[in-house]
This record gives sequence, C-alpha cells and structure tokens, in this order.
Amino acid sequence: MLGESGKHRDRWNSLLASVVYEYDWNDEAAESIRHLKRRIEAEKSRESRHRVDFKYGKGGIADLEFLVQFLQIKHGGKFPEVRVPGPKDAVTALHEAGVFTDRERDVLIRAHQFERLVENRFQLMEEWTARELSRESAQLVRLAGSLGYRGEAAAVRKAFLADWDETARSVRQLVEKHFYAEGS
Repeated sequence: MLGESGKHRDRWNSLLASVVYEYDWNDEAAESIRHLKRRIEAEKSRESRHRVDFKYGKGGIADLEFLVQFLQIKHGGKFPEVRVPGPKDAVTALHEAGVFTDRERDVLIRAHQFERLVENRFQLMEEWTARELSRESAQLVRLAGSLGYRGEAAAVRKAFLADWDETARSVRQLVEKHFYAEGS
C-alpha cells in the first residue's frame, strides 16, 4: 500500500509530466529558452581573455548543466527514462535514448566531473562561492596544485589552463550543436 508521501510524490510526478514533458516544445518555445540562456551569458559571465569564469564562462558548468536539462525537457516526453536527477545519469540516459553519441556522452561525463571538481576546490580555497579567476593569478597555480598538477608554476598554470580550455571548448561545441543550432 502506498503511504501518504508516496501519493504526494505520484501526484507531483504526474503534474510535472503534464506541465513539462507534455508541453509543446515548438521552435518558438525553444527560442524563448535560447533567449533566456543568451541573457544569462551576457549578464552573468565574467570571462574574458584574461579571466576564467568556471561557472558562467563559455563551456563552463552552467553551459553543461543547462544543455543537459534542456535536452531532458525536450526529450522527456518521448523518453521518460531521461527524467533522472543528476547530470551523469541524465547524460547516460540521453545517450541511451539516442540523443548523444558515445563520444559526446564521454566528453560530457568527463567534463562534468572535471569542472565540478575545479569549482569545488576553488570554492574551498576561497571559502566562498567564487567562480572566476585571473589567468595570471597565483591562486590559479594553487588551485591546479590541489587538483594534482605538479611542477614549476608557469608549467602548472599552462597545463591546467590547457585542460580547462579544451574541456570548455568541447562542452561549448556540444551546446552550439544541441542547443543553439537551428532546429535543435
């Protein structure tokens, strides 16, 4: 027998399915979400040639999670199995539903793990919810060291930034392909 909390959960899931997953996600609705994402990028990102924004920069954690959640909403009506919490499980479910290729799944899972680790270590280092840092900062070398990068400071900075930039570039390519491209 289903308890009271189970009944509430079932009603909630039913309501959620009807509001989110049965909604007609036509081109106009998708474009409204794209417009919102562009505003977030314009207003929140502090990324520049000289600064890394781990959260709101292009290819950062917000890009990755926004992409995954958008695709869950878009495909959740046809594929209920993609309606799972957590980016790793969602990426895997989207892959199994045919949304992502093997390579795209692997890129997103590795990127999420790396970017969350960077963000969490940086926040621990700063003792607050910082999300951006100068590419020349000594803190960047400290952050890289906490992630296992070793060697002379300039080499550590260069190796970490190369990894971050490549990860962010890979994520952003998938955002452009699956989120911003016409007909996505």
